Amino acid sequence: MCPARRCLDILDLAGRKTAGELATEMGMSTGAVTALIDRLEKAGYVNRVRDPGDRRRVLVEPTELARQRGWEIYQPFAELAAPAFARFTDEQLAVMRDFLRVGSDFYEVQTARIEGLG
Repeated sequence: MCPARRCLDILDLAGRKTAGELATEMGMSTGAVTALIDRLEKAGYVNRVRDPGDRRRVLVEPTELARQRGWEIYQPFAELAAPAFARFTDEQLAVMRDFLRVGSDFYEVQTARIEGLG
């Protein structure tokens, strides 16, 4: 996934993050993430706002434009997925969700292990 879309995806799920938090989650340097945020802000997809709990911290949050564009991309998936998953019970969907989370955690640990070998 391209870094800009990954950044917007993270912010869509989290709401707000610091540049440092984004850098850690994306596996990028803080300088690279700052440049990315600059480009996204210029395009109207993110805003920098002061943290209400600590005015020294700056948070990055998605704009309404970013949410609208995201919905344009993902709405067809949502519309097609709903009928496909409607045949499963809530219990079955919960098992699938848990299975996918375990697999994702496994691959995250193994990826970190492999990266540590290099």
